[in-house]
Amino acid sequence: MTLDEDLLDRIYEAAAIPEYWPDVLERLAAVSGAQAGALVAYRGREPAGHTSSRLYRDGYDDYLRNGAGIENVRPLRALDRQYPGFLSDLEVQSAQELARDEIYNRFLHPYGLQWTAGTLILSPSGDLLLVDVARATGEAPFDRASLEAIDQYRPHLARASLMASRLGLRAASDMTDAMQLLGLPAIALSGRGRVVAMNALGEALDDRVVTRGGDRIALEHRAADGLLTQAIEDARAGTVRSIPLPASEGQPALIVHILPLTGAAHDIFAAARSLMLVTDVAAPEAPTQELLAGLFDLTPAEARVARALASGLPLDRVAAEFGLSVQTIRNQLAAVFHKTGTSRQVELLRLLAGSAPLRRPLR
Repeated sequence: MTLDEDLLDRIYEAAAIPEYWPDVLERLAAVSGAQAGALVAYRGREPAGHTSSRLYRDGYDDYLRNGAGIENVRPLRALDRQYPGFLSDLEVQSAQELARDEIYNRFLHPYGLQWTAGTLILSPSGDLLLVDVARATGEAPFDRASLEAIDQYRPHLARASLMASRLGLRAASDMTDAMQLLGLPAIALSGRGRVVAMNALGEALDDRVVTRGGDRIALEHRAADGLLTQAIEDARAGTVRSIPLPASEGQPALIVHILPLTGAAHDIFAAARSLMLVTDVAAPEAPTQELLAGLFDLTPAEARVARALASGLPLDRVAAEFGLSVQTIRNQLAAVFHKTGTSRQVELLRLLAGSAPLRRPLR
C-alpha cells in the first residue's frame, strides 16, 4: 500500500498549526473508509485538549462536556493489549457490549455515527494521545484490511501529535508563541543545524545539549551527536528522527526529536528548517515494543530483543525465549546499539530503563 505523500506533509504541518488537524483527521479517516476522525491528548487521567473533523465535532464536544463518570472501556482494553496499531470497537468489545454502551447510545448514534476504531500513542514523557476514526450509521464495521491501511500513518501521527499535544491543540500565531506553548525544551534550527531560536526550557537544558562554533547545536554524547547530524540532514528531506541520550549519574535519559518544518509550518517558524524537541523518559520499567520502535526506528524483531533485555533477561535466555541462536540475538542487538547511539549493553539498559508504559490512565 502506497502512502499519500501530501497527507504525510499535512500531518507534520498540523503538528505546528493545529487548525490543520480537522482536515488531516478527515483525510486520515477516509484512508480506512471512515467519515470522521478525532485526536485527544491526555495528561494522566484528564483530557488536555482535543480536535476533530466536522462530522465528529458535535458528538465529541457533547461527550467531553457531559460524559464525566462514564467509563470508556475501549482505550483501557487497548492499553492492556499494547497493540501498535488501530483496533476496531468489535476487537475490544462484543456486539452485545456495544449495544449497551452508554457512550455509543448517547454520544455517537444521535450524531449519525455507528462504528469506531482507534489507536493509543504513548509518549516517553507520559502523555497519552488517542486517534479515533468513526464510520457513519449504515456503514459496515471496520475490517482488518481497512485498519492496516491506516496503520501505515501511525508512526507519523505519533511524532506529529507529540508536538501538537504540547501545543494544547491550539493555534500559534508566531514563533515566540509556539515555542512558549510547547511546554518542553524546544530549539528551532536552520538547515545546517544552527540555532535560530529557543525557549527558556531549551536554554536551561543540561550540558549534554550544547552549541559549538557558529551556534551549531550539538550533543556531548559522541554517538548521539553523530545521529543528530544525520537527523538534521534528513529533516531537509522531510524525515523525522528521534535520538536517545542515555542516562548518566544524576541525569535522566532524554529523547531528542527532530521534526522537519515544511509548508505553512515553515512560514510560522521563519528561517528554521527543523524543530528540536527534548523530552525526558518516565519510570524504570521495561518499555513497550511500540514505543521502542517508534522512538528509535527499530524493526519489530529489534524492539522485541531490546525490550527483553530491558526486562532483565540475559542474552542466552532471550535467545531461548524466542527460539533463536545467541548469534542471531547478538546481530539484532548490534543493530539496536547502532540505532540508539549506544555501544554497550549497560548504556542501552540505562536508556531503556526510563521508557515505561503508561498504566491505565483513563476512566
